[in-house]
Amino acid sequence: MADAVTRTPSEVGAQRGLGAFAAGQGPSIVVENVSKTYETRGGSVEAVRESSFDVKDGEFVALVGPSGCGKSTILQICAGLIPSDGGSVVVGGVEAQPGRREVGIMFQAPVLLPWRTVTENVLLPTEVFGIGKKEALKRARELLELVGLQGFEDKYPWELSGGMQQRASLARVLVYDPDILLMDEPFAALDEFTRERLNLELARIHESLGRTVLYVTHNIQEAVFLSDRVVVMKPHPGEVLDIIPTGLPRPRQFEVLEEQRTVDLVIKIRRMLFADGPPEADRE
Repeated sequence: MADAVTRTPSEVGAQRGLGAFAAGQGPSIVVENVSKTYETRGGSVEAVRESSFDVKDGEFVALVGPSGCGKSTILQICAGLIPSDGGSVVVGGVEAQPGRREVGIMFQAPVLLPWRTVTENVLLPTEVFGIGKKEALKRARELLELVGLQGFEDKYPWELSGGMQQRASLARVLVYDPDILLMDEPFAALDEFTRERLNLELARIHESLGRTVLYVTHNIQEAVFLSDRVVVMKPHPGEVLDIIPTGLPRPRQFEVLEEQRTVDLVIKIRRMLFADGPPEADRE
């Protein structure tokens, strides 16, 4: 096992040499008192109620909670895909809006175009943003190697496993070099073994590239393993119960899952969700 070192988000940001949101200068994402209600045939459904948290530059933050707690709604608001009904969301220093090059979005389904090869799928955003072909192809090849798809560059999506398709999807979202990644349960449909492998890959990529990540999941162990902080949400309506620092060392290794601190954090969050609130000892 490699020597474990703890790196703060500021240290990661400093390594990247960021611009407006350079190390320690402020959070990349600020969600403040956000609310959202959907109108359905059966009446109004309050999905999110006055929820607040932030994601510091270079930090990995997970939103965790059961289905229906509004975590995907919050992510979509951060992506500018849907509006909030109240509160504010600032991403990268400006109000959340769609189609920004500095913000990458990854969903549960890889959504690869079946008539394009892996490389051609990865290059798609560079065509949208008008990035030079030579530069884009070099970047795509580097990323395919980074995510372990070297040798599969000319394959089509239907020739890949589900895990390999998600690796290609991750390379695609990284190819235009966004500062901020919004990820909505990207590995939820995969088997447990593949999911754990990709969690380790994602942790490695986050640590090497230093991107700011907001990650939605209903898997508590996954949230703890990947994150610097975990935002715990309850459903009906979705509200933030607590924000828990993990304090786990980086780089993250599988062995961290067996450490007592990890086990304790998972138990704490699980009890919090079952009780719909922080444990008594944490309510002072």
